[in-house]
Amino acid sequence: MMIHKTTIRLAAIVLCMAALAVFPAKSRGSYVDVAAEFHLNGDGKTDNYDGFLAWAAHVKENKGGKYWLKKPAVTYFIDRYKQVAGFNEKVANGNEDIIFSGFDGLTIIGDDATISVTGKFHRIADEVLNGLKYSSRWHLCPLSFDGGRNLRLEGLIVRGNIQETTRDEGVMEWRGHGITIKGTEHVRLDNVWVDGFSVDGIYIDGRFSHVDEKGRSVHRSAKYLVFNNVRSTRNGRQGMSIINACFGVFNSCEFSQTGKTGNYGFHAPAAGMDIEPHYGPLGDNQGNMT
Repeated sequence: MMIHKTTIRLAAIVLCMAALAVFPAKSRGSYVDVAAEFHLNGDGKTDNYDGFLAWAAHVKENKGGKYWLKKPAVTYFIDRYKQVAGFNEKVANGNEDIIFSGFDGLTIIGDDATISVTGKFHRIADEVLNGLKYSSRWHLCPLSFDGGRNLRLEGLIVRGNIQETTRDEGVMEWRGHGITIKGTEHVRLDNVWVDGFSVDGIYIDGRFSHVDEKGRSVHRSAKYLVFNNVRSTRNGRQGMSIINACFGVFNSCEFSQTGKTGNYGFHAPAAGMDIEPHYGPLGDNQGNMT
């Protein structure tokens, strides 16, 4: 179901009070200084890819933690894009998404810092499926959350710089999201702005769980999502796509200007928000979005 209204302004409901209750008031003294610990440079030019990988590894090793991008109004740049070899999506150029996994309790406070990835690449039509042209090149996702529980993001700007991206005529979307949430439970985003990715600003999906007795893959939904004052603008396909999720509240959020990307253009349906329950009965129940 495609929702073309670009702004959702609805009050939070009792349904997601459990998601709110898991986040205590923050005390900055106990937070890891991300820039200092992982040697990030906030000048907006230096490539911080290795530092982001180290940060994600630290989260996995410690099963979560509390992290603070201390310097406000600076830009942490990742000068990488992703290229894969064929539709199995095996990475071909060594550049992986920044994947945070294995956590139970992960808080990231941005203080309005920007995480920016390069848009300076051309999406060449080098793959064909069912007569449609695809490109093996796409935006690297700087914040991908794979499984895990009790996630909080606050005060972040995430930019894909799509105004610098070009593509061959007729090239379809594939991957290239700003924030990906896959099967994560108890998620809260406050004052987050995602802008200018070639596909979706925010992509919410399930996560593979197991194979059932009939040999079918079962996926677990992302659950208990609370988004407050989240914006997703100027992306190529959607402001936000919800593929497999249940129990979500989106309060004072904006998903707008999809397709207003400069020369890159747009991918259909170019809506504000798209809800597509792909997995049917092979997983958790889906729905209850407000």
